[in-house]
Amino acid sequence: MILKRLWLFCVVMAFGAAAAGAVDDDLANMSLAELLDVEVSVASKDSEKLSEAPSSVTVFSAVEIENMGVTRLQDLLNFVPGFQAWRDVEQGTAHRIGARGRATAISESVLVLLDGKRLNDLYSGGVSILNRAIPLAQVQQIEIIRGPGSALYGSNAFTGVINMVTKRGANDVSLAFGSMEHASLSGNFHGTFGAIEADAFVHLFSEDGDDFDQVADIFGRGGATQDPISGFDFQTNLSYKGYVFSARQMTRRLEDFLVFGALADNLNREKTNQRNFLLEKAFDLGRDMSLNVSAGYEQNLWETQALLIPRDLEIAPGFALSEHFVGGPRLRSHQAGLFLDFKAGLGEKHLLIAGASFERAALNEAANVMSHQPITLEYQGDQVAFDGDLSFNLEETRNIVGVYLQDKIRVNQRMSLTLGFRFDDYNDFGNSFNPRGALVYQLGKSSHVKLMHGTAFRAPNFLELYDRNNPVDFGNPNLDAETVSTTELALGHTGSSFSVTGTLFRSVINDIIQLGDPVEDPNNPLGAPSFFNGGEQESEGLELEGRAVLGRGWMLAGTWTSLFDTDDAAFPEDFGSLVVNWSDKTTNLNLNAMYRDRNAGLPDQNAYWVVNLAARVQVAENLSVRAAVANLNDERYRTYSAAFPDGVPNRGRTWTVGLRWVR
Repeated sequence: MILKRLWLFCVVMAFGAAAAGAVDDDLANMSLAELLDVEVSVASKDSEKLSEAPSSVTVFSAVEIENMGVTRLQDLLNFVPGFQAWRDVEQGTAHRIGARGRATAISESVLVLLDGKRLNDLYSGGVSILNRAIPLAQVQQIEIIRGPGSALYGSNAFTGVINMVTKRGANDVSLAFGSMEHASLSGNFHGTFGAIEADAFVHLFSEDGDDFDQVADIFGRGGATQDPISGFDFQTNLSYKGYVFSARQMTRRLEDFLVFGALADNLNREKTNQRNFLLEKAFDLGRDMSLNVSAGYEQNLWETQALLIPRDLEIAPGFALSEHFVGGPRLRSHQAGLFLDFKAGLGEKHLLIAGASFERAALNEAANVMSHQPITLEYQGDQVAFDGDLSFNLEETRNIVGVYLQDKIRVNQRMSLTLGFRFDDYNDFGNSFNPRGALVYQLGKSSHVKLMHGTAFRAPNFLELYDRNNPVDFGNPNLDAETVSTTELALGHTGSSFSVTGTLFRSVINDIIQLGDPVEDPNNPLGAPSFFNGGEQESEGLELEGRAVLGRGWMLAGTWTSLFDTDDAAFPEDFGSLVVNWSDKTTNLNLNAMYRDRNAGLPDQNAYWVVNLAARVQVAENLSVRAAVANLNDERYRTYSAAFPDGVPNRGRTWTVGLRWVR
């Protein structure tokens, strides 16, 4: 309670000082203008000022991200009101992303977009399994909807939408080294070759991980481990006479640590791979009308090997295995889609946006790769791929047809009204209709009020529909989609040197997909519990965010979230963040921190702060030196996992130093 009062006191005093005093530092004024006049497109698929967007939106610029020293999306989300991202081990070593009191291990309630195209995969519906440690060096701006977005984006835009807008025309190279044998190289490159304009991003990194001296796993065994990770990212955009071709390749490799909650160094390992291809063309139809046509294709790979049953562990009275039972999933999937987006200005009062999408997705392979036969537990002597009747999921196909319509109505100079809906039809579970409405009113030049209501849905994923031969869960092909209804009231005020926004929200989730009783079925020989729709979850809360320029190069930003009512044990009732930045012509210093109150899911975990420090010095016109320390206070904290009741240990203090060259 003392920490919370101190934090609120500091924020109020800082905003008061900023409002009372004139700011005559040109750099500070420029930074504030950039933050407050920024335009976003994620809320309505049309560029608009942040204060006029018909959703609760948080935005980060590339400059802010660089100043904070944050290099991965999952870490940045802890500075968004209502959002949290934390380490979990339920589906391998990954980050669970939650928003507004709703969090699941595979993060399928939040939609993640890259330049407007989804990264969520077919099997999980989320981003946690495949897209680990998403880099930010290629990002120009990140736009985050806090709340439902299915009226525009369909499934998984349930409690939030994250859109990463990548850089165009940039040329820069960054090199960094640090603790845990960290090494990384990234670069953005731009060039023209005749009529072709090309942008590319390359990123490579590797680190041996932190050392964890004493960790107890789900089998009650203790020992030391580490969490090494390496990866490769490549993106390119090629433009030619109005056509744009985009391609993306992402690979991650992880070893050791607590895969599925088990300690097994030299046995545990994970690999993920995602490839995306997109071709698009924009057509100017005249009379203030345009049509964008795009076609995309994606391939996914998820391979995990973990210790499933230790040798000599008595799994039945008088029965134990003589060899470690090692295994895990090997999953391959693909999806293809055609997308149409139409925009028409109907006079000065109406902006009509409509679209349609046609998608087809399927599992190519779902094999159990194991050292033992999964039913008889007979030792195989080597890793064997069990597919067909012994696979962990059915190789099914999903077809999706979606249409949406939105009208942004300019009622008068102060008021705008956005009305829209989307209809999605799935061949495997049915359909979903999701409307939304938002009234935005400008209270003079410096304040605004937003009243918003919308619904969203989350389609049951392939894990929930078709899992089988699994001791943990058994799929149910008769599931319906989860639905959420959210009402929000937001108030914002911008002064000459500060900005404050507060949002009250209430969400009601229905048809929650959860595990029930075991079922008897030939494809469920291990008697696993099955999924069903049932129950309701409510979440109410207040989100605050503010920024202030204090003069002489100082800038302060902060967020605070209080959940008045939530049934999710993973969330504390109160959490927040604080950023303090100082800059002059050659130097930038940034101190940022996140705060977490106690939560019911980890009753023995006290409230804590994690503090980070970043510095940048311009040593030449195009060259800067950078340094960062993560978890400066070396906080030893644990994060919630449904599969790991004691909580997952997180990394202690780490540091990096590096160079960045910009042309």
